[in-house]
Parts: sequence; C-alpha cells; structure tokens
Amino acid sequence: MNNYYNDDFVFDRNLYIKPDNTRKNITINKEKINNLIFSDEIKDFIDVMESNYTNNNLNALYNNIDSLRVKLLLKPSLLIGKYDVEKNIIKIRPFVENVIYHELMHMASSYVQNNFYYSGFHMCNLDNKKIISLGNALNEGFTELYTKLNFNYYDSNSYHFYLGVARALRNYW
Repeated sequence: MNNYYNDDFVFDRNLYIKPDNTRKNITINKEKINNLIFSDEIKDFIDVMESNYTNNNLNALYNNIDSLRVKLLLKPSLLIGKYDVEKNIIKIRPFVENVIYHELMHMASSYVQNNFYYSGFHMCNLDNKKIISLGNALNEGFTELYTKLNFNYYDSNSYHFYLGVARALRNYW
C-alpha cells in the first residue's frame, strides 16, 4: 500500500487517517482512580481493555486516564452521559446502569493534536466546530458496538441506527 505523509495526516487512497497518538504515560495511577466516582467501573474498564487490546491501541487510554475527571449530571436533561474530549471530563447521570463504559470507551479512543480533536472515527476542528466535524455518527455506532462487545452493557436505547450500521460494516470487514 502506498502511503505518503504531510505534517498532520497520512493519506491512503485519498482517505484521511488520523495522525499518530504517541503514548506519554507508561503506567496508570491507580490511587488517583480510587478517588473518582465510578472507580470500580473504571478499574474494570482498564482491566478489560488491557486484556483485549494490543498495547499500541491503548495509547489514548494511558494518556487520558490519569487526568480524567468524572462529574454527575444533576440538572434535568435527556442527556445520560457525555465525554468532553477537550477537557477530559465524563459527565454522567447517576443511577443509569453501565453508561459509564460507553463514555470510557470514548475517552480511550480520544485525543487532541494540532488544533483538532480525534475521538474514534470523529474528527473535529477546535476553531470552527460547525464547519469541520466528520464521522460523529459512525463514531457513536462503533463506540456503542465495542462497548456492548466488551462489557456487560445495558442497552440504553441509544444509537440503534448507528449501531446497526457499525455492525454491518464490522461484519463486512
């Protein structure tokens, strides 16, 4: 396969591939995790990810986990969980079973580089989010799919169409 490079992207058959996310942290500070809400679920998430994914696929997890913050969503809203890539914060509604795993999956596949954030298949320009934002639906579908495959994840009735598309694409590969 012929790839060529510019400063920010690898181009492969005219498709943009996100730039490398090099690992900055070698270990995870387990004591810091003990102080977070949902600490048991976060530790379970780390164990499952380390058991099921290669070391090279865990760079974002290792880079983000020590600075991760988790806050409860207490104001009335339809939102049950959200991961903010720029601030590395998970906001989650209390008493909604296992949604934390979906948001942790976002955290484990997200990083900021060269004024863009990358979250799984989603790429967004930080300066003008309304103009350049690609792949969000595909990202949500695959995040939901891999959360369901790796964790005893409660079906929250979210992203059913996106999940179906992700399953079809995964089966096609």
